[in-house]
Amino acid sequence: MKTRAFVALASTLLIAACRKTATTAPPPPGVQVTDVVHKDVPIYQEWTGSLDGFVNAEIHPQVQGYIVKQVYKEGSYVQAGDVLFEIDARQFRALSVQSKGNLDKSVAALDKARLDVARDRQLLASAVGNLLSNAFKFTRSRSHVSLRTAIESGQVRIEVEDECGGLPAGKAEELFRPFDRRGSDRSGLGLGLAISQQGVAASGGRIEVQDLPGKGCVFSIVVPLATA
Repeated sequence: MKTRAFVALASTLLIAACRKTATTAPPPPGVQVTDVVHKDVPIYQEWTGSLDGFVNAEIHPQVQGYIVKQVYKEGSYVQAGDVLFEIDARQFRALSVQSKGNLDKSVAALDKARLDVARDRQLLASAVGNLLSNAFKFTRSRSHVSLRTAIESGQVRIEVEDECGGLPAGKAEELFRPFDRRGSDRSGLGLGLAISQQGVAASGGRIEVQDLPGKGCVFSIVVPLATA
């Protein structure tokens, strides 16, 4: 009985498996049929190359920047002065503001320099006038007063030489002291040389004195040569 039951069960499973395989088989492939048409096929040819004009001109940009727009059309004629590209103007606005600031700074420096020149000219003229006044005052009668100028080693030298007969020993160091007066002439306050020395020093210069024993003195104003 057991053997018959096992055979019957196996037969049932085999039949079920065969039925399942038959139902899941794929459909047969389709076949597409078309008619043959006789016609000419166009022939295509391709070449790799570049365009060249009859007259080529080199373009030299006057400024550099980021291009935002091309104004001319490819293949069109252009003339000298035509605008070809538009570039980003923001960097040039920044440069313009910076240049304007530098210009204002330079104008202020020029105004200051003009004031300094006017002031230095007045101080220098006052100092030279004071030296000449002292030379005429202390020079002996029927003698000479000499005024000389020279440029040497980037400096301007103005010399006033008198014929006062020379200075007493050790007197040269005392001449620029306030209220010091030379010789027996006591007119004036003795402030001329002291004021002149301070004025010349304010311009970056100095006053020197050279004693010529038995003859006179040479007072020299030395100031830096102005540069552009």
